[in-house]
Amino acid sequence: MEYALDFVLMGGKSSRKVFKISERILAPGEQIFIRRNHSFRPITTRNYYPGKHTLNIILNGQIKNSITFMLSE
Repeated sequence: MEYALDFVLMGGKSSRKVFKISERILAPGEQIFIRRNHSFRPITTRNYYPGKHTLNIILNGQIKNSITFMLSE
C-alpha cells in the first residue's frame, strides 16, 4: 500500500512522490482501516507551491483512487 502526491512545481508542472504506507497480505473480503496524515509545512528539501495537487492511492502497484485538491498560500 502506497500513496502518491503529485506536487505542483514552480513552473506549473507536477512531480510525483510516492510514500509507502505498509506491506501486508489480506484475505479475500478482509477490510482494514488506515489513517495517514501528510504535513505541508515548509521543509528544506521540498517547496510547496499553491495550485492543484493530486493524491493517488496505490494498491498492488495500481492506482485505485485519486482526489484532486487546491493548496493555497
